[in-house]
Parts: sequence; structure tokens; C-alpha cells
Amino acid sequence: EYPIPSQERLRELLRKSGFDVTQATLSRDIRDLGLLKLQGSDGVHHYAVPPEEVQPPPMLSTFLPNLLLRVDGTGPLLVLRTPAGSASALAAALDHEDWPEVLGTV
Repeated sequence: EYPIPSQERLRELLRKSGFDVTQATLSRDIRDLGLLKLQGSDGVHHYAVPPEEVQPPPMLSTFLPNLLLRVDGTGPLLVLRTPAGSASALAAALDHEDWPEVLGTV
């Protein structure tokens, strides 16, 4: 019903409807629902259900050997080195795995 340009706007609309959710929960739900940010006819990006032809990201094990060049760690953090342009694909696959010990990807 409403174009939703940001998570904050979605939180605001949910709050007005009686649902008080944290940004972390909202972010996780957006990912789990497979919502995408698409550009509307007005040029503004908003969250939307993906078109049917969009496929979910492949499982991590299928393309990890081609995307991971090196892993560096410091304390509880890991830096995963990828070929140029591949970081977002690896991040999406890691997020899709939903491991409890992984807080998120940047």
C-alpha cells in the first residue's frame, strides 16, 4: 500500500499499527522475506517483493571456493577477501546461511 523508502519509515508505520520492533529484527525479517530495494517510477528506491524471475542466492558451498581469496582475523572479527565486485555476493550468501555466531556482514 505504501512505498517504503527506508527501514526507519517501515519501523514508523509498524509502530503506528501497534508493532514495536527493533531495527535488528526488522533488518533480519526484510532479509528473510527476500525483500529488495527497487527504484520506483518516481526515481526513489523502496522495499518491494522481488519479481518472480529473481532467484534466491545460491548456497554458500556452491561458490565459496571461487569467491574467497583470503581470510584475516583480529579478535572476534574476520575479514574475508574476495575478487573485485564479489563481496556483496559473498555477504548475501553468508547472511542467507543465518548462522547464530555470525552477527552480520558489512
